[in-house]
Amino acid sequence: KCEGRHQRARETTVPICGFSRHILYQGCQSLELNFIPYQLTHALLFPNRTNRKNGEFVFLLCGSDSRIHLYQEDVHQSYTEVPVNIHFPEFADVQDIVLMMSLKYVENETSRLSAIGCESGLVQVAVTTLNGNEIQVVSSWKVDLDSPVSAVQFFEDAVFLPIPEFLENAGIKKIQDDSTESSRTHLLVGTTLGTSFIYRDILSRGFDAYATLPCSDQFDSVTCGCIADIDMDGENEVILGTYGQEVLVYKLERFPSGKGAYALLWQQTVSHPILSLRYLDIMGDGACELLVLSTKGLHILQHDLQETAQICVDRINRILELMTNKPQADTEEEHPDPPV
Repeated sequence: KCEGRHQRARETTVPICGFSRHILYQGCQSLELNFIPYQLTHALLFPNRTNRKNGEFVFLLCGSDSRIHLYQEDVHQSYTEVPVNIHFPEFADVQDIVLMMSLKYVENETSRLSAIGCESGLVQVAVTTLNGNEIQVVSSWKVDLDSPVSAVQFFEDAVFLPIPEFLENAGIKKIQDDSTESSRTHLLVGTTLGTSFIYRDILSRGFDAYATLPCSDQFDSVTCGCIADIDMDGENEVILGTYGQEVLVYKLERFPSGKGAYALLWQQTVSHPILSLRYLDIMGDGACELLVLSTKGLHILQHDLQETAQICVDRINRILELMTNKPQADTEEEHPDPPV
């Protein structure tokens, strides 16, 4: 038994203007663990299976005891461990130490994709559906990479963002690539002792179709991964962090034949081994930054402000063009050309 290991859960409903450390400590709960914790993540339950309109969030924690633990809030606003098979039957019979997890809801949140990467190199993907009030595992795939798995994440090629309400009111229709190719789900798998992979169209092809990430095994171990539209072109890039102090960004290059391959777009060296990557707007200026957590501290990589400003101007002009041309477009839709 490993004594002295704790997980802390915090919850507060105090507005940010009245926030203080004392209020935070009052809402802090400690849970003693008898195993070494690895990845801790939030997970959304099936919305239609809970009383909350938008579903309910729980904690999932994988550990050295070869189990995935589920912590759920009770009526007393305290977090307690509940059997994981109640809400996540795909995690009920894990045979290895899980290092990383990834979850994704699809088909109007009626189906869930889950992926786990294990210390032995096992990667498992499962599809679960909500049938009435029962969660069923409908399919699963496994592959053994013979190397500890340090990153798993589902993603699509295209970036799908909701249109702001003020643009919808202005008559701008939803513009996005609805092609099957852009909406297919892929899986990033990073390994510590070898090359990292992208499993393409994981739902249809399983682990049969994959692309390698070149040079991903040349900077010591891959420690983490992230998916983001780093060049702001509407398509996601794959970002890896390594223990060799390198940030590697990969972009999918498509060939005229219809095939594609990932190429190293750029790389950045930091001063210490990298532990985690996130792409979010920490500055509050509307443009996301790449956050690189290393053994030394937090590094913030920002976009070139002039290039970002030019992208914003170009897109504003495009929106104005669409708004200006809208009546003509609507007329053409109402009176389509007769068939030839």
